[in-house]
Amino acid sequence: MDKVISFIKRINTNKESENSIGFHSFIKYCENNILLIFLTFLIIIVSHGYLLFNSNVGIDTEIFLNNPQNNYNWLDIGRFGLIVEKYILNLGFFNMFYAEALAIVFLLLFNIICFYTFYTISGKNNKLLFIIFPLVGLTSPIWAEQFIFYIQIAEISFALVLTILSVLFTYKWILEQNWFSCLIGILLLVLSIGTYQSLVPIYIAFSIFCLLLLFENNEYSEKKSIFYIIVQVISLFAISFAIYEIILKITQFDSSYLNGSNFWNISSSKKEVIFSIINHIKEIILARTLFYNYGFLFASIVFVICGIVNSIHNEKITTKVYKILYFLCYLAFLSTPFLMTFYLGQGSVVRAELYLPLVEAMTIMYVVENMFKIFKLELLRFLIIVPVIYIVFIQSFYLESLYYTDHLTREKDKEYIYQLAHDLKEAGVPDTATLFIYGHFNGMETPATTKGQVIGTSMFEFNHTIYPMYYYSGQTVVYLFRAYGFNYNWLPIEKIDQARVKVSSEEYPCWPKEGYITKSEEDDYYTIKINMY
Repeated sequence: MDKVISFIKRINTNKESENSIGFHSFIKYCENNILLIFLTFLIIIVSHGYLLFNSNVGIDTEIFLNNPQNNYNWLDIGRFGLIVEKYILNLGFFNMFYAEALAIVFLLLFNIICFYTFYTISGKNNKLLFIIFPLVGLTSPIWAEQFIFYIQIAEISFALVLTILSVLFTYKWILEQNWFSCLIGILLLVLSIGTYQSLVPIYIAFSIFCLLLLFENNEYSEKKSIFYIIVQVISLFAISFAIYEIILKITQFDSSYLNGSNFWNISSSKKEVIFSIINHIKEIILARTLFYNYGFLFASIVFVICGIVNSIHNEKITTKVYKILYFLCYLAFLSTPFLMTFYLGQGSVVRAELYLPLVEAMTIMYVVENMFKIFKLELLRFLIIVPVIYIVFIQSFYLESLYYTDHLTREKDKEYIYQLAHDLKEAGVPDTATLFIYGHFNGMETPATTKGQVIGTSMFEFNHTIYPMYYYSGQTVVYLFRAYGFNYNWLPIEKIDQARVKVSSEEYPCWPKEGYITKSEEDDYYTIKINMY
């Protein structure tokens, strides 16, 4: 512990300024903002308390419960940071509740460091304004889609902390010429994006947002050139990303995971790719699904207006070139939610878009702060708060609905497992038998549920259509059996096609009809036919 404290003190600055960036300054900030931190904690518990009190065997989690020291396929998909963080966080032996509790702690720490970053860069401690960040940023339904993958929630939450710390150290390096901070910023960023590639837009968004805040802070803005800061931020990111790519080349196996998601590579028509990008951007801006809302469109319009006014009237930026560059920073910030869309040539899965609500939250914060300053009307702040409350209410409703749906789906899967295990025992099937699962159970389809992209999907139907058909879903079901204490084995991949042809060509009974469990005498495995598909 003494070494840790000594290391932290090395990072700290000797400056006595109230807004200096350092460990003691951070502690003092926390002491002065207990109410803000407490309210943020309440928001996180209300929004994501499900993680602590409704642990279920979810998608992919069954693999770790069977082999707690498993590294899954993270190296294959370029996520070496997940493996590093697993051992940093003492998750080398996976424990679901421990991982969920860590996720809550890191979400709180992420928000506190964000508050501190906004405070030190802007020179303003707008406590009521800062509460918009967790209210809008953490109540989005996107988080439910991300956090149902329990196997990585601690690491993803920790990587969020590393990302904002990297931004903080980047600006400490820029403002205080602290080269040690530069090295720390690079290290943290490499580990962060090595954990989850979707954190790249988050780093970029926070870096640009801090740049805008910086040039409204009299203490710093007169000392630094906007061009100089942009070059430094880009340089640190470029070095970090280059190191990430080098590590990727060393650690990554032959995998098509990333390339297979890139529509630029798999589509034969560039026009089709462009239309795909445009449609996804329209989907976000026009709030066409339950994961998006009109808050981003509304705040973005006002944000651009603020950018135009500030670019013209900001006395600290004197030349036309710098004024244009300053306004381009506003536009660059608003483009960050679409960086992955541009890169992939299509809309990414929703759970990878956790950067979107964070950008929306920062945009609304900036708008609320600047509307009064520009138009000199205090009433405007209250008018903006009304749609903020509405956004939070709608987002929270769908967030909790998705968590509830996931809980019902996992409970239903558990019911299926115990029913099938009971029937297998009644049929005299030994505990160590090999099973071939043919067909699938449909996910939740009731008025009480809200289905997401993955939420609502039964583990009996997850990946059941991916070739070789029924291999991945069959393995998933057997892993689920094992997670609940039944030690069955799955049919090897080389026998899947033959077994599938056999069961589809003969008149096998289908669950729950009598005789839906049948034995293949020649290959010594048991077929479970659970529906007609």
